[in-house]
Amino acid sequence: MATSIAARMPFDILAMIFEICAADDWRIPLRVGAVCRCWRTAVQSSPRAWRVVNMNTRRECHNLYFHRSGSYNLHVAMKSPYSINNIIQVAHRVQCLTTSYFVENVESATFPVLTTLRMFRFSKYKIDEEDQSLGAHLITTPRFPNLRHLEIHSIYTGPIPDDFPPLKSLQIVASEAEWVEFVAACNDSLVSPQITYDHSFTDPERNSVELPNLRLFKYTKKIDEDVQSPFELRTPSLQVYIEDANIRNQSELLHEDVSTVTYMRLQRLHSGLSTEALKRVRVLQLEAAFGDFCDALDELQKDPFLCYRLERLEFHSGFMDAEELDTAHEMLEEFE
Repeated sequence: MATSIAARMPFDILAMIFEICAADDWRIPLRVGAVCRCWRTAVQSSPRAWRVVNMNTRRECHNLYFHRSGSYNLHVAMKSPYSINNIIQVAHRVQCLTTSYFVENVESATFPVLTTLRMFRFSKYKIDEEDQSLGAHLITTPRFPNLRHLEIHSIYTGPIPDDFPPLKSLQIVASEAEWVEFVAACNDSLVSPQITYDHSFTDPERNSVELPNLRLFKYTKKIDEDVQSPFELRTPSLQVYIEDANIRNQSELLHEDVSTVTYMRLQRLHSGLSTEALKRVRVLQLEAAFGDFCDALDELQKDPFLCYRLERLEFHSGFMDAEELDTAHEMLEEFE
């Protein structure tokens, strides 16, 4: 029955399904090809389904993907940075690259169509103790002329080059001193950075950086300490602010310049928030426990001018049990 259904399904539909599935699992083209002759023919004739390449395979395997993907751009993942030598031949087709860090070999390669670069530290591939950086100095505009999205998950990034690409989005987990360098290197072009802050900061001198085109800012704080941000950002065009931090003794937002924000998502409503901070907020989302939920409603009811342009108030109920959820619904109805 399964074979007959597969045989009747239009080729275009099969190709689209295989392409979507392959985006989540690079092995899909190999697996569906073993189902039946119809599927094998369809997937082998669908070059877009072979665009996601895992370099942690035998050379024959990733070369097969290079060949069957035709001239389409590639999404390449490699744990070992030394696999860079194996993609030189297709570097002109790599649109998205995931690697642990860069080695000097990359100097001989250019990636003209690469738009997204993800760099993760894998414990299996440790960097020499004398050079504990990710090789960020190799991320230059001549090498990556179209790089617009960068993700870095490491606390050892290395120096930032003068000709750093004009990024649109930046997602970074790094030591506080290096955050400023990355942000400042592309401050005029950044639109949506996401910064995870998991280190304490004690330097009283805070750097100030202006991001004139910033529209969305997500700030995550993983340490349970009430410490200052390592830099002060000026964001005159910010519209969306997302803060993922639930520190009990924190009375203010991690990011201060939010007077232009219309959409805000917090884990709880900080007691020290002023009318100035919330004066343009139209949508407020809180991912709060029941106690914080009650406190937030109380603050908003006590001071109707605190968030006077509010049009929609939303709560994420993941931290509430069934009884608390029912009570929360009743309180919201009364609040409206």
